[in-house]
Parts: sequence; C-alpha cells; structure tokens
Amino acid sequence: MAAGAESIDSSGAVQGLSVQSADGATLEELAGYVPNKQIGVTTVGDVRALGGDVLSTPRPGYPLHCDLCGLTPEDAAGLLKQMPNPNP
Repeated sequence: MAAGAESIDSSGAVQGLSVQSADGATLEELAGYVPNKQIGVTTVGDVRALGGDVLSTPRPGYPLHCDLCGLTPEDAAGLLKQMPNPNP
C-alpha cells in the first residue's frame, strides 16, 4: 500500500484514511490543508470512543496530516459532519 493510501483490513476497518489533526489547531488551520470545497469534521475523542485512532503521519507540505484507522467505513462516515470548507 502506498503511503497515505486508504484500505480496508481483514476485520473490515479503515486503515490510512487521510485527515488533518493537531492539538490546539483551529478548524480554519486544519481546513487550510484541504483543497476540497466540502469537509467532514469530527474529533479525535469521538473517533477513539468508537474504537478507532488518529495517528500523526506528516507529509511534505502537510505537517498536520494524520491517518484515521480502526473504524468501519460506516462508522467513519457517520462521525463526519459535512460542512463547507471555511478556508478552501
């Protein structure tokens, strides 16, 4: 699997879903690294409450890049509140 690529493991859990996260970062700071007009927003706490995790995986030009892992695609999608990107 290529770095940053997402997959589904043998248990049906997402591995490597690209997200932006950092302690104390504002939504505007995090969204500034996302070129899309729409974003999905949740918290690391909500991800972990469902048994998943968010792991720091910085990339060149994306210092706040993380991988979301350990949730089913349905649980991951259910956590993400869709909204316009405040900083496209």
